[in-house]
Amino acid sequence: MLKEKLLGLSYRKKRAIQVGADVVLLSVSLWLALFLRLGDEGWLWPDAAQGVLFLMAPALAIPVYLRMGMYRAVMRHFGNVALYCIAKAVTIGFLAFAFVLFVAKDLGWNVLFPRSSFFSFWALSLILIGGLRLLAREYFM
Repeated sequence: MLKEKLLGLSYRKKRAIQVGADVVLLSVSLWLALFLRLGDEGWLWPDAAQGVLFLMAPALAIPVYLRMGMYRAVMRHFGNVALYCIAKAVTIGFLAFAFVLFVAKDLGWNVLFPRSSFFSFWALSLILIGGLRLLAREYFM
């Protein structure tokens, strides 16, 4: 029932769902990266400065994902090329985020984002975004 409803959606609606899922997954990845590094005693909820990070990460990554064709892949043709595209797009989106964060810190923006959290954020983003697409492919195939 759910499968038929999702398959019956228009192209625009399907892409909107994918973009929305990626925004949520990027936020979850960012939160988990900070939580894993700082622990539940030192950090649990973002403050105002860190809240900007949760807006900045998707704002930088989603245009990269769009440009690199992550939302054009047809699920039945999802293979190694699509996985490589996802890995490349997530990595470039992460590099844009890291670059902007490093420049902002040099300009005096004091936000708690340890350098050791960068790798965790990249890896979690890759696992969650790539993993969701693999799960969706299995569900619809």
